[in-house]
Amino acid sequence: MKFRTTPQIIVIGVFALVTAIGLSAQNEKTSACCCQRLDNTLNSIYILFERAGFSTENNKTEPFVWLRLRNNTTCVFSLLTEGFPYYFDGKYRSNALDGEEIAVYFEFQKDKTREYYKYRDSFAIVKIPPGISVIFKVPAKYFKVKRLVCVPIEYEWEIGDIRHEVSFHTDMLPRDWEKALSAPDK
Repeated sequence: MKFRTTPQIIVIGVFALVTAIGLSAQNEKTSACCCQRLDNTLNSIYILFERAGFSTENNKTEPFVWLRLRNNTTCVFSLLTEGFPYYFDGKYRSNALDGEEIAVYFEFQKDKTREYYKYRDSFAIVKIPPGISVIFKVPAKYFKVKRLVCVPIEYEWEIGDIRHEVSFHTDMLPRDWEKALSAPDK
């Protein structure tokens, strides 16, 4: 019996091979990360309102909103911070500490336009270990209109131009958040 090769058989064979390779690569990627939520009632990574108040930047007192970004997974992710790398006892430290306030790089989205808020000209990468939360501040003036605060993150197993982000919408602020901004503490 003679076996004939037709274009359809070749296409099916190539498709099966590509699918098998793709599934194998996907399984390797999934087993490399194995991220699980620590608390299944909450999102994997989320941002919550912490407080509103005043802070002095460049000898000027301004109103800010502090937000808390929490890693609710068993995986480490990284984010960009503005400023220099972190040092502790004279040694470089790449992991954030729980509850630490850092200058997180973030962007604002209003409608379809994006802009980023710039503290400084230098950047560093900080890792957020499982279960850890960090606090960052956002100028309160950006919450006067409906916007998203978007923080780009990257999982440690990812390579390339993959972008994830966690966001906080101005609608998520408590109703009376502006009361804390009635007058700066003296």
